[in-house]
Amino acid sequence: MDAGQDEGIGHEEGATTIGEAPLGWDPSVLANASGPVTQCLDSGLPPGRVMALARGEVWPSAEDIPVLERCLALDQNGLSDNEGTGHDEGAGQDEGAGHDEGAGQDEGAGHDEGTTAIGEAPPGWDPSVLANTPGPVTQCLDSGLPRGRVMALARGEVWPSDEEIPILERCLALDQNGPSDEATGPDDNRPRDDDGPPTDDGWPCLGNPLSITYTDFGWPVTYDTPGLPDGLTPLVDGMDQGINFIADPTTMLLADNHVRLFFEGDGDKAWRSTTPAMAPYGLMNFEPEAEYQLLGASGLARHDLAWRRVFLLPDGRYRMFARSTSTIFSFISFDGLEFTQESGTRLTLDDLEMSTFRGFEVGFAGYDVVATDDGWRMYVDYQLGFGPGGTSPLNEDRDDFTSRIHSARSSDMLTWTVEPGERVGATSGVRGFTDADRDRGDGGPLRTPARISLSSVERRPAGDFLLVFTIRDESCAVTSPDGLQFPGWASATPSGAGGQDKLSLGGGEFLIFGTNSEFGIPMGHLRLE
Repeated sequence: MDAGQDEGIGHEEGATTIGEAPLGWDPSVLANASGPVTQCLDSGLPPGRVMALARGEVWPSAEDIPVLERCLALDQNGLSDNEGTGHDEGAGQDEGAGHDEGAGQDEGAGHDEGTTAIGEAPPGWDPSVLANTPGPVTQCLDSGLPRGRVMALARGEVWPSDEEIPILERCLALDQNGPSDEATGPDDNRPRDDDGPPTDDGWPCLGNPLSITYTDFGWPVTYDTPGLPDGLTPLVDGMDQGINFIADPTTMLLADNHVRLFFEGDGDKAWRSTTPAMAPYGLMNFEPEAEYQLLGASGLARHDLAWRRVFLLPDGRYRMFARSTSTIFSFISFDGLEFTQESGTRLTLDDLEMSTFRGFEVGFAGYDVVATDDGWRMYVDYQLGFGPGGTSPLNEDRDDFTSRIHSARSSDMLTWTVEPGERVGATSGVRGFTDADRDRGDGGPLRTPARISLSSVERRPAGDFLLVFTIRDESCAVTSPDGLQFPGWASATPSGAGGQDKLSLGGGEFLIFGTNSEFGIPMGHLRLE
């Protein structure tokens, strides 16, 4: 995912939570739904509900079933996409690939009265000014325009009406860089509100440079790669265009030094590199290898899990970790293709006492597992899901909640014990997250907390720990001698170092596979000194 980028938790009252699917229910029936079906579902189900059902995060409740049957029947009756009036297929919450700030909930195109229908854009209007807007701008737009209107404007599905222009001008002015001339006119000289730190001051990654070398190799997998399943739709400007996209790669090194790759959008097929991983390293091409399965406790394949991690065990078997929004499970395999779920759970939100925040459901986002001197340590961070009635958290809620990473330890990878305190967060040793560090010293508002996303944790050749996280498109890292206390300021790293899957080659060298769901999976080489 930023994700990777997050998955919309949304277990509303009356829903059947994840366990065994109800008899006959297949979430894939909602994938790539036609315009009329999508519009019917959006009007009949709460915001975000369609996305949660399609991704298998919840099962349909008794109230959902009649709506689903009625809407899905529109496809069976042969209606074309052109017969609908709008077909936003569900943007969902920030999913996986990163924690997007403006994606919002499932939002129809909404050609409201008074809007300019699609044709020639009004003079000076550029929809891209609404892409990846900072928190204050997004919150202002969400409060000033009807639900779904911002997304429709950003996608160019509608043009702004006369009534919306003043709202757009006022909200875009909240960006410390100011709105663009094309969006608001050259005479916009209003003072800028300073609701957060400057984007170019490196905050909070102010530490000394680390000995990290990253080499970009390009794109081993894109939406044009032969062998991908039909129906994959790239994110555009950080916004979901559909339910299925490329994200969250996971790799394993095979005995012949070829690389096996799994990812969201892989079509339930493992992908194998066409060449072995050998120096001098460079871009690798991948092709479908074989089908793989994650078999649940009932023996049925599970499709509701994300963000997988694979480890080779001393006995030659493979252990894969995979998570839902509330639980991290493990699976075992002899061949690295058919994985069987191990009994019990590895880590849950209840273990961490992190199930809700201000009425919003909390879910796992990124996580990583790293070997320690006496066992293993798992690091986790979180995302905010929906609140009562499918409400989405405001930017203020996200600011106050995010930027916390916890850990748990294990001697056998099966039983995990939560470790006290935060590895990163307001009560940790990492600088930049406490009120004292966020105080600008001018008597004004505190800096907005940095919304970070855990990328990975690795051990450097000297034995210390390197925790990498991302902030928007930037990457930063903190170091620790023991993996528990990460003192001081984080240090800026090459942005490619933020790719979440790091395949160890030994000696502090890694092949990195990341998520950029607009284009595919980027790849590079990382060397840690």
